[in-house]
Amino acid sequence: MGRKKRRSLLSTLNLISWTLAALIWGGVALWKYQPSPPAETYSSVELRETPADPLFITGSKILPPKPPAVEEPAQSKPMADERPVIALIIDDFGPAWNQKLVDGFINLPFEITISVIPGNRTSVKVAQSAVKAGKEVFIHLPLEPEERIALDERDMIMVGASGEQVRKIIDRVTDEIPEAVGINNHMGSKATADPKLMEFLANSVRRKRLRYVDSRTSERSQALGAMMREGVPAVGRDVFLDVRSDSASVAAQIHELASIAKRRGWAVGIGHVKQSTLAAVEAAFPLLEVEGFRFVGAGKLIDELGGEEGYKVAAKQ
Repeated sequence: MGRKKRRSLLSTLNLISWTLAALIWGGVALWKYQPSPPAETYSSVELRETPADPLFITGSKILPPKPPAVEEPAQSKPMADERPVIALIIDDFGPAWNQKLVDGFINLPFEITISVIPGNRTSVKVAQSAVKAGKEVFIHLPLEPEERIALDERDMIMVGASGEQVRKIIDRVTDEIPEAVGINNHMGSKATADPKLMEFLANSVRRKRLRYVDSRTSERSQALGAMMREGVPAVGRDVFLDVRSDSASVAAQIHELASIAKRRGWAVGIGHVKQSTLAAVEAAFPLLEVEGFRFVGAGKLIDELGGEEGYKVAAKQ
């Protein structure tokens, strides 16, 4: 059997094993992460879980764009550790999710990034809990979507906002969540396509010396280019794990994420506060670790790719 055929067979077997493991863990999760009584939740409001709907993730009826073609090498400098790196961001912390589910992500024995929507009932508490557990924290910044949904977020940046308005919002959310080392956008399929607005946002992010991950909720996103022009250390999302939230689909997306990391050296995945996502990650990541993958927070990945150099260069200009 040729080398290419052997690699293809091994890849197929890996995907099958992750999928089976995710299905098993999905059954465990349905039992393990049942909603707790109100007294055991982060707040007294009704518990909920993110719907399996791309509209909730992107703010658009169009599915999120696929990852761009992988070019080698893509990093700005060689990494000291040559193992392929996966940076996983889990979005949408802040609303009153099931506490056991929240704790499940926070207590994962791998480095991940906890991304918190500011201005919600549990935003501050979750950020503090994540840091205590050794997890990296991002601000999941609401940006205007194409569809008129979820426009009631306190800190949503709308198209047409001035630079001063953007600055005030960034000041408020960073004061509320000072633990954050970076920002990624919540929805934003309309806002990220606006070059001027992204210029304002990049300027404010640079002023706070934060990192940025473009969630890439639109193929027309101008966010990453604006950040780079302002000298903000930034990368773009490669894979959404759970647009379709059954465990088998999430396992397949983790396989895609690992494939990108193996080809390029690193990859960025985004998931959401869902039981099926937690179950799939719990099942797949130990297998990936055995295969030689390394897990870091998104901010740490950006730094390893030369993120701090971006600020040093910008400071000289």
